[in-house]
Amino acid sequence: MLDQKELRDLEDILEQGKNSEEALAIDGLLGLLHAIAITPTPIMPSQWLPVVFDGEPAFDDVDQAQKMMTHLMHAYNHFIDLFHQDKLTFPFDLKFDDKNSLEKIAN
Repeated sequence: MLDQKELRDLEDILEQGKNSEEALAIDGLLGLLHAIAITPTPIMPSQWLPVVFDGEPAFDDVDQAQKMMTHLMHAYNHFIDLFHQDKLTFPFDLKFDDKNSLEKIAN
């Protein structure tokens, strides 16, 4: 997973934006990135960034925005890489009994 420095950097990014009160906490961001990485169809950052910041991200200057994108895209790519290495899976064992039924299987 991400190391402690990367996690601190991401936390800082979430707290620095102008709409930081509404932004996801670090656990929410990691969960979102995990979910995005395991979807069968790619989800573009333009679709998930507003979820992270509860709207369009707003920063004080270009440097802050670039730092935000660098750290978020690094984390995003890290999760995608883990998925392609079969190290990131759906956290539950599920099976479909029919088209309308989904059942959790206890391990």
